[in-house]
Amino acid sequence: MSKSVAPINTNASGEWTKYNRDEQFPKIASLPVQFIKMDDGTRLAAYVTLPADSEGNAITTPLPTVLIQTGYNGGFTGKAVSIFGGADPFLVKRGYATVVVDSVGTGQSSGAWSIFGPEEQAGYAAAVDWVTDQSFSNGRIGLFGFSYLGITAMHTAAQQHPAVKTAFIGVPIGDVYRDLAFTGGQVNVTFLPLFLSLVSTLGVTNPSVLTDPSSGIPTILEHINGAVSNQIPLLLNGLAGDDEVVLDNNYWKVRSPSETVSKINIPTFLIGSLQDLFQRSTPMLYEAIKQNTTAKLLIMPGQHFQASFGFGLPADNVPVFNEIALRWFDQYLKEMDVGADTIPNV
Repeated sequence: MSKSVAPINTNASGEWTKYNRDEQFPKIASLPVQFIKMDDGTRLAAYVTLPADSEGNAITTPLPTVLIQTGYNGGFTGKAVSIFGGADPFLVKRGYATVVVDSVGTGQSSGAWSIFGPEEQAGYAAAVDWVTDQSFSNGRIGLFGFSYLGITAMHTAAQQHPAVKTAFIGVPIGDVYRDLAFTGGQVNVTFLPLFLSLVSTLGVTNPSVLTDPSSGIPTILEHINGAVSNQIPLLLNGLAGDDEVVLDNNYWKVRSPSETVSKINIPTFLIGSLQDLFQRSTPMLYEAIKQNTTAKLLIMPGQHFQASFGFGLPADNVPVFNEIALRWFDQYLKEMDVGADTIPNV
């Protein structure tokens, strides 16, 4: 078993090799939506996917768990496109439970969305605590996600919960002010409105309105109120030049993984891309993480969404993302010695 989490300062001989293994289970089983109750009463929607036998019965043996936290409605969008917050059958059938959680104020979770703010970050901790208490979990958690989901993983990793053992993160923000809101010092009128409206729209695309109106309707009203009271004023004040929004202040710092990245002490695999709108941040996050623990960085060609979907792989012995993730989680979540530490650092 490999337990190496020390910084790997040299591996000039490192090279990419293919890695895969047979499925352990023939099917997967998705459990009904569950809700995590936070201390303040906020309810987080959680979607659990487990390996299943040939008849579709969920496995009852406790398993290492992949945790994904999304703002893109895991119970709706995530089921259609896994990169937005869905379980990957490839990993599940190889012995990993998966839990997808809607962030505070998004999807089917209650509350008002605070754009990675303290309320949302408290939800990350609540989700980890909840997973460790579930019968399907063996108490070992790996974080996974791209884009928004990668940002939640960065913040969660920095919280240093002892159950969180490793992370596999793609195209995350480092500095929210410079990467997302005020690129080059001017309000980002291309991506920022799209991002805010996407999360807000998916937050009112809530199937529980039909299945459980007593909770679904109040949740949607909370999301609408959050958009009216938070997201719209944020954008308008930015356009108007309000100092409380346009200056690099504490509002942005508490939301930026770059402010807490030095606290990450678990093996972390990072993916960036050459033309990503967060291009500058991923290598900077890597430089910080590698000081404390095992870290790897893969830079993809293309733009944000191209990198998120792994376009161009496999190539040059670099496999597709789920095979890389399998090797990473097998090594650092299942503690199998599969050579994840021997691939190139960058």
